[in-house]
Parts: sequence; structure tokens; C-alpha cells
Amino acid sequence: MRVCAWMYLFKNYAVKNWAAFAEVFGMRLGAGKYEPGASKTDKDALRDLADCHLTKA
Repeated sequence: MRVCAWMYLFKNYAVKNWAAFAEVFGMRLGAGKYEPGASKTDKDALRDLADCHLTKA
């Protein structure tokens, strides 16, 4: 029942705009780091992971 109430509020009130904003800008950001002596393979793996994360958003 609670889910129905939220959906009604999102559909019929200005909360809908806030929900859209929170969905986009409320996502957490990740930070990736590698050691100064990291190999090219490690750097490429981190870059691939970041690219994969960015394309899913």
C-alpha cells in the first residue's frame, strides 16, 4: 500500500520533479586510484571499470 501512495504522490504533485532530480543527482560517485608504480594493465583495468560505470548511468 505504501508503494501505491508514493507513486500517487510522485504522479500528482510537484514531488515528481524532485524525484527526477534526486534520481539523477543523488547518485554516489566513485573514485579510483592506483599506486605510482602500477603497471599499464592495472591502469587500463581501472580505466575500463570507470568507463563501464559511466556508460551505465
